[in-house]
Parts: sequence; C-alpha cells; structure tokens
Amino acid sequence: MGRNSDAAAMLVARYSIAIYFVAALMILMPPLDIILSLQQYVWPSARWRFGALGLVSGAMLLPILGLLLASVTAVFSGQRWVHRAVSVIGLVMAIVFLTAMVMFGLDAIQVRREANPEVLRRYDVTVLKTLLMQLMQVVTVVLIVRSALRAGRMLRPERPAVRSPDLVAGLVDR
Repeated sequence: MGRNSDAAAMLVARYSIAIYFVAALMILMPPLDIILSLQQYVWPSARWRFGALGLVSGAMLLPILGLLLASVTAVFSGQRWVHRAVSVIGLVMAIVFLTAMVMFGLDAIQVRREANPEVLRRYDVTVLKTLLMQLMQVVTVVLIVRSALRAGRMLRPERPAVRSPDLVAGLVDR
C-alpha cells in the first residue's frame, strides 16, 4: 500500500473509538426514538403492529449506515474482534428486518379488510412501497455482512510458514 493509504489507516485507528460511538448512536437511537415515542403498546392488535412496524422500518436507513461505518472502521483499523461483533450485529439486524417484513405483510393483509374501499389503492401503494423498502433494507444488511465476512478473512494474521528441516542426502563416512 502507498503512504497515503497507510496514513489514512492510521488516522482511522486513532479515531476508531469515536467512530464506533457515533456508529452505535446511529444504530440505536432512531429505533429507540420511535419505540419510546409510541403512546401505547398494543402488540396483539394488527392495526397497531402495522403502524408501528411501518414507522420503525422508515427509520432504519441510519442504523444501516451505522453498521456500515462500524464495519469499515473495523477493517481499516484492523480490529478483528470488533469486526466479528459487527458481523454478528448485522446478522441479527437482517433476521429482525426480515421478521418485521413478514409480520408487516401479514398485518397489512388483515388491516386491508378493514380499510375504506375509497382508499384501497393508496393503501396498496403504501404497503407495496414499505415492503419494497424493507426488502431493500434486508438485502443491504446482508450485503454488508457478506462484505464484512470477506474482509474479515483478509484481517486474519498471517501464519509463519512452517519450514521443513533441510534434507541432506549423500554418503556418510563410517
């Protein structure tokens, strides 16, 4: 690598704690802000879940960017344990996003039955847009995790080559 890339990696390593803190804020704060702002929790209600999951899924771009920021920082600073943790967090995020997408779709089917026939077209467009956004979020997080795992292989320390003893063949005087 060139001198500029070595300097950039050194700067990232120096700022890594601050960058991880910002990434954690990006990952945690948007969903917490929405969850804490909900007035009441009526989990058994399909209408409530539909609305809550729609709101939360709209705020997931910043957590995805936080995951990407933490992953890139771990790669550039060579911190394998952080990189592994970020990969696990990303995998959990992908599973949660996929579960939320399925739940949102099922709740949308239930809530559609109760919707006013005059607004069904707008309802369908909104549901389709939200499901497409959720699918893109799942795909993006999976791509980040896949890239992180591939980059993690590059972070493995090189093992010294095992040198076999020199074999000397020849006549031995007796």
